[in-house]
Amino acid sequence: QLGPAIAPPQVGRDLMLAVDLSASMGEEDMELGGRIVDRLAAAKAVTARELHEVPIISFSATLPIGAATESAFAESGATRRIGIEVGQTFIAASLVKEHAGIAIVDELAIGDLQHGLVVKPFLPKRVVRLYAVMRPERPSLIAQAFLDLVTGIAAERTDRGLRPAPRNRAR
Repeated sequence: QLGPAIAPPQVGRDLMLAVDLSASMGEEDMELGGRIVDRLAAAKAVTARELHEVPIISFSATLPIGAATESAFAESGATRRIGIEVGQTFIAASLVKEHAGIAIVDELAIGDLQHGLVVKPFLPKRVVRLYAVMRPERPSLIAQAFLDLVTGIAAERTDRGLRPAPRNRAR
């Protein structure tokens, strides 16, 4: 039996675009700060409208991240075209690293997977909420520490932008 609902903290995860540089976005034909850079480095963010009809590695609309992505495309008047459907961010990031395409992923889950990828904010901004299902009694000290850690990481990344979390966090 589950206890009464507990309101989750109001933090979430932003959506990000992950791209390998083997595609045309890797062409160095833009200028930024007096130096020649690739097209993706020149872009501060990527919009759903810019990805209209582009096949992407994405999530089913039945998953929260897929529904958030779908609503961003709809709001922009763009069509989301799923080239490869995945169920987890690490699979999407692995496919991008293997040059299978571009992916829209959640910024908390990509963490250390972003090494070797270009990661840019995706607009319009969508937030995918974090939820924890717990037993009705007070959580154990370990469970509470885990929830505090995840909430803290999500809050840091929301406040300061995407950063890999330190591997060892002192409490």
